[in-house]
Amino acid sequence: MSIRPVDFNGMIQNTQGVTNQKVAEDHKPIVNQENLAVHLQHEAEEKAHQVSKKQETAKDSKLDPNGKGSSFQEDQKKHREKKEQTETEEDGKVFRKGDLPSFDIKI
Repeated sequence: MSIRPVDFNGMIQNTQGVTNQKVAEDHKPIVNQENLAVHLQHEAEEKAHQVSKKQETAKDSKLDPNGKGSSFQEDQKKHREKKEQTETEEDGKVFRKGDLPSFDIKI
């Protein structure tokens, strides 16, 4: 049995191509960050010069079927409580509404 020498098949890489590819991979996060910053800047400029849709308020919300807002409901509740207090406290008393005390002076 004879032993023959071992043959190596190897390729020499193009070092310039590998170097350029490595540099591009290293700078990719920096380029992505710059692109994002430019995109956000353009978006901010567009928003500054463009009329945007108004935000939905509680009064316009679909959760409020009457469309009167939560303050309306609170006002109604306070009005009912006040009315109930006046009915219980002023039982048997008569008041004239709209009659403001006034007097005339002649010189």
